[in-house]
Amino acid sequence: MKISKNTIKYIFIILSAIIGCYIAIRVTNNLDYNLPLFLNMVAIYFLYSISFILFFVSCLFTVRLFMRTKDKKHLLPLLLVFITAIYITIIHVKNTNLDKVAVIMCAKHREDIAGNIYIEFKKDNTYKLDIYSLLDGRRYRGKYHLTSDTIFLEFQKSLSREDEYFSNKLLMRNDSIFYKRDENNKFVENAFMKMEIIEQNKTFNLK
Repeated sequence: MKISKNTIKYIFIILSAIIGCYIAIRVTNNLDYNLPLFLNMVAIYFLYSISFILFFVSCLFTVRLFMRTKDKKHLLPLLLVFITAIYITIIHVKNTNLDKVAVIMCAKHREDIAGNIYIEFKKDNTYKLDIYSLLDGRRYRGKYHLTSDTIFLEFQKSLSREDEYFSNKLLMRNDSIFYKRDENNKFVENAFMKMEIIEQNKTFNLK
C-alpha cells in the first residue's frame, strides 16, 4: 500500500504538534514546583523553546497543507496547539492566585546560604514549603494541622530524594521549628536542623 506525500507530511505535522503540546503541558504543570532559580529556569526556557519550535513548524506546515488540499482534518494540529495555549494560560493565572490567602506564620532556615528552607503557614490550613540552593530548588504545598507542639504536613507531591531528610512532622520549640528526625523517630534538636520563626500571627495557636 503506497502512502501519499500528503499523508506522510500530515503524520509528521501532527506528531510535532503532539510532542510540543506534551512538553509544554508537562513544563507548565511543574512551574510552581520548580522554583525560579538558575538551573530550573534554564531547563524551563529550553523545554519551552523546543515546544514552541515544534508548534511553529506544525502550524506552518498545517496551513500549507490545508491551503493545498482544502481538507479540514489537516487543521487538527492547529486545534491541539490552540487548546494547549489556553491550558497554559489557565495554569499561569491559577499559579498567580495560589498565594492570596493570608500568611499567619512563616519560618526560615538560616544556617547555610547554599541550602535554605522557607515555609509559610496560611489561614486556610495550607502551607508553602521552599527547599532551595543557590542554583535550584523545589516547592511543596499541602494541608497542615496542629496537635500539642507538633505540626503535621500533608504533601501533595512526594519529596524528592534530596529533600527526604525533611519530616512530615515539625516540632515547635519557642521561636524555632525542628524538621529532621533520627533513626529512633526523635527530632534532631540542634542549631543546624531548625528553622527560626520570623513572623507569627496570634491566630496561629497550638491546640
